[in-house]
Amino acid sequence: MPLKHLMRCRFDFLMNVDLIKPLLGIMLAQIIFWYKGNSKVVYGLDWEPFRWWLTTSLITNYLTLYSWWKMIEITDVWKAGAYWGGITILVDLTLNSIYFGFSPKGMIALLLVGLAGIIVH
Repeated sequence: MPLKHLMRCRFDFLMNVDLIKPLLGIMLAQIIFWYKGNSKVVYGLDWEPFRWWLTTSLITNYLTLYSWWKMIEITDVWKAGAYWGGITILVDLTLNSIYFGFSPKGMIALLLVGLAGIIVH
C-alpha cells in the first residue's frame, strides 16, 4: 500500500494535462535556440544578429514567458526550474547526438539533472 501511494505521488505530474503545453513550449523554444546557435556549423547559414532577432525573437520570447509563468502557476519555482533544466538538456543532447555524435558525458549530465528533478519533486 505505501509503495502504491509513493508511485502515485511521484508521478502525479505526468497526469497533469495543464503541464503539457508549457513543456512543449519550452521544448520548441529550445529547438529554435539550438538551431539558431548551430545553424552556421550545421547548414552554413550565416545570418546577422539583427536578422536572427527579427525572425526568432517574438516566438521564442512568447514561448518561454508563457511556459515559465504557466509552470510556476501549476507547480512552484523549484519544480519549474527542474522541468526547464531537464527539457533543455534533453533537447540539447538529442540534437547534438543527431548532428555531432553521441557523448557519454552528456548522458551523465542528463542523469544528474534527472536525479535533481526527482529530489526537487
